[in-house]
Amino acid sequence: MKIILIEDNEHKRKKIKDFINNLDKDILIEEAYSYTSGLKKCLDNIFDLLIIDMTMPTYDKSSSESGGRFRTYGGKEIIRQLKRKNKEIPFVVVSQYSKFSENNETLSLEEIAEQLNNISQEFYIDTVLYDTSSSNWKILLENILTREKIK
Repeated sequence: MKIILIEDNEHKRKKIKDFINNLDKDILIEEAYSYTSGLKKCLDNIFDLLIIDMTMPTYDKSSSESGGRFRTYGGKEIIRQLKRKNKEIPFVVVSQYSKFSENNETLSLEEIAEQLNNISQEFYIDTVLYDTSSSNWKILLENILTREKIK
């Protein structure tokens, strides 16, 4: 199984990657750190699964680059672009936030999950709330990976 993990937070990305690698050594994980690099990798490669964060910078951060505009709904924007370009990938959102605010609008993670299901019902798998103080995210993610591997 080949997975693309789009996550800008280094600590969270490492935890997710380590968890998946401990489950199954045959899973190949490619990483992206921003909206731009994540979308480009998704368009240029073939993946079996996309694990995506919801909020991310526009560009990869570096010592000389701030990452550009912060995209509150960057994950949703990537899903829309993939659908528009007929390059959809089965995906799961893994977010450490339960609420998202932009332009005086606040959406819960559940509301975003509904929107994602409406945008790409055939490819949307689930939404996982990442919480370092709980192992619930690991259980959910393991169940998703097991289901996807069987397909």
